[in-house]
Amino acid sequence: DARFADISSRVQHFEVLFIAALLHDIGKLDSRRDHAKTGAFRAAKFARQLGMPEDACAKVEFLVRHHLKMSKTARLRDLHQHRTIRDFTATVRDIQLLDMLLLLTVADSRAVGTRNWSEVQVRFLLELHERAAAAIRSPDSPGPDLERHRKRVSRELCLANLPAAEVDEHCAAMPAAYLLNTPPEDLAAHIGYVRSVREGSPVVELKDDRAGHFTQLTVVALDRPGLLSDIAGVLHAVGADIHAAQIFTRRTGGESAGFAEDHGADNVAIDILYIDHEGRQLTEMRKWQLEGELMSMLTGQVTVDEELRRWNRKALNRISNLTVSVLENLSDHQTVLDIRADDAPGLLHCLTRRISERGLLIHSARVATWGHEAHDS
Repeated sequence: DARFADISSRVQHFEVLFIAALLHDIGKLDSRRDHAKTGAFRAAKFARQLGMPEDACAKVEFLVRHHLKMSKTARLRDLHQHRTIRDFTATVRDIQLLDMLLLLTVADSRAVGTRNWSEVQVRFLLELHERAAAAIRSPDSPGPDLERHRKRVSRELCLANLPAAEVDEHCAAMPAAYLLNTPPEDLAAHIGYVRSVREGSPVVELKDDRAGHFTQLTVVALDRPGLLSDIAGVLHAVGADIHAAQIFTRRTGGESAGFAEDHGADNVAIDILYIDHEGRQLTEMRKWQLEGELMSMLTGQVTVDEELRRWNRKALNRISNLTVSVLENLSDHQTVLDIRADDAPGLLHCLTRRISERGLLIHSARVATWGHEAHDS
């Protein structure tokens, strides 16, 4: 894969990577213990028996011990959060090890089967690698100056002939993760979509990624409890698979309150989801169908249950082998729920519905499948 060629060319000791790849699952000989930890010890012992230098043996041990870490972080953690990258680089502190860990992760994931390997996962892995590499190179960087970034974004958008009051309000009302990770052209589009929502018309946008492997769905609508669940329900109805969702809510007020008062104070949701159909981006026909079904649901013309009946789909009411863990210290501001269950169509719709029914707000979601098990956060 050409996307990994540059990273591969930087690897100085391929024998370390080869031995780690060959032995990364050797710990599964003992099913009673953590196979990554026990495998690390066995792999390092084998490397020493081959006469490899101690430094190389230590790298083999590190790669086997942590061969699942990069995949789990990319699949199940919000990469927009500084805390995620900080925690990851607390373990992976070396660029050489980072490069080899990425290549080992790719090989391991693809060897398990294509069902566990999607272009969305490739995107997340490469994004994690890029952010981690930057953090390793500049460990003492104080991070972005959010206020300065807001002002720069405001200037850029005003130069695009957007009304200054709307630009200032949008930048003041959106969270840091959104402002730091959303391209200016998307910011400009979202401001227009918010204007449309205030005029009574929600917005559904579907566009393909440049490589042509998945489709990005953006839904802009008045925020309400259960919105993500309803979106997931419609996607289940039309047979689209969700890999990740980023949920942002505009909170009007503060310095921009004057504009909000003139146009009606609101909480507008901007939900961005990465989706595909049977591992490929949506066809033009399916996009057209999905846009219509989402607009019908958002405008109250039909319910999600009616959508499911129309498409001859059943809502998932019973989740098999469900386990839920609350993971501490993974986010500075939100609680992270780690959820495992048997994979089934409509699982995300069911999970998010139950979460919203308990009055909880979802800020981001990651959806991964490994074999027959769904592992979501």
